Amino acid sequence: MHEVPDWVPTDRQGARPLLPGRYWDAVEVTTRVAAMTLARLQAHCPPRSGAVLGVPGDGSKPGLASWLWFVRPGDAEGWRAPVGDRVLPPGEEVLLPPAGWTTAPGTHWLGSIPAGRFTMARHLAAALDAVGRREATRA
Repeated sequence: MHEVPDWVPTDRQGARPLLPGRYWDAVEVTTRVAAMTLARLQAHCPPRSGAVLGVPGDGSKPGLASWLWFVRPGDAEGWRAPVGDRVLPPGEEVLLPPAGWTTAPGTHWLGSIPAGRFTMARHLAAALDAVGRREATRA
C-alpha cells in the first residue's frame, strides 16, 4: 500500500476542513462533465488523474454536486474556466475526509489517493477543454 499524503486526515482525526493554497489548489468541476473529464485524463494524459474528491450537494438532489481535482499550489493560477469549473479561492474551505472514505454518503474520495501525486493542471485544463468542445457539438 502506498503512503497517503500528509494533508489527508487520518481515520482518528476524521474529516477536517483545509484551505487551498498551502498543500494544493483545488479545481471544482460540475458532475455534468466530471466523469467524461476523468475518462479523458485516464485515456490521454499520463500519469492520469491525481486525487479526486466527490462533494455532495445540499440534499435537494441525490448524488454528487461536484468533483474536486487537486493540483500543485499555484499551478491553477490564471485558470480560465472551460466548462463549468472553477479554482477554489484561498479562503474557501474544503472538507477533507480520511483516505478510507471512498463511498457515499458525504464527501468522499473517488478511488484511492495516489501517493503524493497531483493532477497536472495543464492536463486537467486540456481534458476539460476537450470535453467542453464535445459537449458544444452535441448542443
